[in-house]
Formats: sequence, structure tokens, C-alpha cells
Amino acid sequence: MLTTTATTAVSLLISGFSAFPMVQAFGLFNMFIVICDYLLVITWFAATVVCLERLAIKRCPPGKNWECSCCCPGKAQDDQKKERRSTAWFRDTLAPCTFKARWVLIVISMATLAGGIAACATNFEDGELANIPDSHPGFINVGGRIQRIADDEFGDADKGRVQTFLYYGMADPPVSYPKSINIYQSNDEHDDYEDYVDSFELKLASGRFGPEQQVKMVADCKALSANAKIVHEAQYHCLLRDLKDHVGEPAFPFPSEALLRTALETFYASTRYIELTERYEEYAYYTGFVATPGESGIDALWHSFNSTTPTTTILAGSAIQKYYDPWRAAVDAQCTDIAPCMMTERGFFAYMGVAKLLSTSAIQNIFYALTVAYFILLGFTGNFIVPAIAILSIGSTITWVLASVLLLGYKFDVVASILIVMIVGMSVDYAAHLVHFYNEMDGSRYEKVQGALHGVGVSVIGGAAPTTRGG
Repeated sequence: MLTTTATTAVSLLISGFSAFPMVQAFGLFNMFIVICDYLLVITWFAATVVCLERLAIKRCPPGKNWECSCCCPGKAQDDQKKERRSTAWFRDTLAPCTFKARWVLIVISMATLAGGIAACATNFEDGELANIPDSHPGFINVGGRIQRIADDEFGDADKGRVQTFLYYGMADPPVSYPKSINIYQSNDEHDDYEDYVDSFELKLASGRFGPEQQVKMVADCKALSANAKIVHEAQYHCLLRDLKDHVGEPAFPFPSEALLRTALETFYASTRYIELTERYEEYAYYTGFVATPGESGIDALWHSFNSTTPTTTILAGSAIQKYYDPWRAAVDAQCTDIAPCMMTERGFFAYMGVAKLLSTSAIQNIFYALTVAYFILLGFTGNFIVPAIAILSIGSTITWVLASVLLLGYKFDVVASILIVMIVGMSVDYAAHLVHFYNEMDGSRYEKVQGALHGVGVSVIGGAAPTTRGG
């Protein structure tokens, strides 16, 4: 029990080093359950059984069945305890049959493992969170075909585009995040989560809007809007570019940040700005500036572009990345030290980073857990080969669980990357049981395997049945 508890607990503990609090909580909570269960079994459960047995001997006369009642006559106890048929079947039937078919079973197992690896390699695809496979004929808003038909036939997929924003005046990094925060806010005070928002610190950089920077910001707008790969039909909203067109070439750029702010405030009051806000819906939202409170400077200024990213893009790292990579390359090449900028949009790019990091960390955790489990089993058994075989068995289980999920039509989403922590922990348990009993048995290798099946076969099946039923 100590062996299985140690391997399972450590496999779950590895998730505690994840960058995501949700994954940390999931793994650590399950690790806590495993450890508490072990402590209760070796203390409270063992003590209760001993006390019950002693009470039965003291209160019930010989030949009575304590489990029913001292008043009910039971069978007289035999001097020699009979062996259970189920455990005898594992030793006398299953072990010999397995030995006879050992080479066939090894070939089948390795072929199955190879097939699982091939299935994972060819069918692995990340996707947005869905409760049913994509091939399911129904259910709107959960990834079914009706949702896709609605998007294709009734939605405006071609014209709906994601706005990408370019911010100037921000420090690096632009935001200081709290170390510990409850992401599930209740908003009991109905104040639009002001306390939550105040826990984030916005960082600004001063002196970022001189004449050289002004020219560079307009040049950035021209270069990015002309890139047909990232901007749809050269559609953009650039405040400084519109200001330059309004005041004319000789007046732009302005000699100082203070004069630029004055010009922007004057531009806001002009008929030209009113025309822009009437012609373009939410023009003031898509481009603008933030004045420094109580001073004559500018805190931040932003431009936006109607990107080629459709609003119907699914929330999956691979789907978003083909739009993100060209944007990232273009912005990195365009935004230099003269006028540093920060790119963002309405959530796709941020989600892509989270999803890809989740999937990467999930796969890494599998290898970390298998490596740690090997050394734990090595320490308990003192045998190099048997733990390696156990790790191969655990890896095969994990591989085919993933392969089965992918073959059923599901994609590797955020939930899958979290639940994979549990797959590792549960796979370790049964293999560790058999390895430990094999190591404790005497005799030849055949007799040790026979003894391991005899000693732990029933308990493994007994543990698997309620676990499967609970799932």
C-alpha cells in the first residue's frame, strides 16, 4: 500500500507545479485524498477490525456468527481456513494460461501500444471546449453540427472580423498581476468588480510621444494596414494618422508631447472627428488616447486594425495560431525601440497561449510522472527491470486512453489537459500493486508472477469495478 500510495501521490503532486491554479488544485486535492485514504486504512480501519475481532471473541461463544448476531447460530470454524475460489482461480488458471500465451500477449500488447501511438500522432488535434464530439448531429452551442450550420448559413462569417489593437506608452510588462486572486468573483456589491480590477496594476512608461515617436506610430499604421495577410482590406482606425491628415504635413509631427495632447484635444472638438465617429461605429473605442491626470502628458494611445481573423474562429490553439503568428511577426518587425508597442485583441490570442501551455504542460507532466514513478518503484523493489516493465504498462494505458478519446471524435481541450493528471495517477496504482507483490514473492519468476496474481488479482479487480462504475 505504501508503494502504490507513494507513486500515485507523487504523480498527482507533479501537477502542483503547473502554471495554472486550476490544474494545481485538481492534482493536489486528489493527492490529499489518496494520502488521507492510506492513513485511514492503516490506522482507523485496522484498529476497528482488531477491536471488532476481540469483541467478537469476548462476547460471542465459539461457533456463533458475530457479523449477523450472537443470537444466531453460525457454522463452527474450521481449523484450516479455506482458500477463496476467486484467488485460487488467479493462481491456478489465469497464471498458467497467461504463461502459455505469453508471446502472443506480448505481441498483441506491443502492437496495441504502437497503434495507440499512431492514433495519437495522426488524430491529435486541440479544440475548443465541447461536451459532445463534433460529429454529433445536435445541440446548439456545444460544438454540434447545428451550431456550425447556423454559423455557415445564417452567420456573417466573412464580414465578421476580430479587431487587433496596438497600444503605445505601456511599460514592459504592461500589467502587474496579483500573486493570489480568486478568479471566480461574486460581485456582491454590484460595482462591476472594482475590487478585482484594482488588484491589477497598470504600468506606464513616460516620454513615449515625442516627434520621432509620432512619425513612427503613423508609419506603423501604414505598414501594418498595407499587409493584406493580417489586415482585412486595409481597414484600420489610427488616431494619429487621422490627426496628421487633419492638420496637414507641415504641422505634424508636434514638437512635444504636451503640444500633441493639445492638438488631440482640439481634434476631438473638430467637425472632422465628429464625421469620423458618425461614419464609423465605435470609432472612439477603436482608437484614442488617455491623458495623464493633472498633467499635460499622455499616458497611452492606441490604434486598431480589422484583422483577417474571422469571429467564428474556434477556441483552439492550432486554429488561432495561423492568424497569431503573422501578426506577431509583423508587430515584432515594426515596433522598435523608437516607439515600443503592445499588441492585443479581444481574447483569441490570450486563449491560444493558455491552451497551448496547458496541453504542453499536460504532456510534460506525463513524462515527469512516469520518470518519478520508476525511481519510486526502483527504491521499493531494488529491481531495475520490473519497474521498467511497470512504467511501460502505465505508459500504454495512458496512450490508449488518449487514443480512444481522440478516435471517438473528441479533441484535446482545456478539460482534457486537466483530467490527464488523473489518468496518470490511476494508471500507476494497479501496476504498482502487482510490482510490489511480485517483488515480495519467493521462487522462480513464474512462481513470483503466479503469487502476485494470487495475492492482488482480486483486489485490483475489486478496486477497478467501483472506480469504473463511479466514472
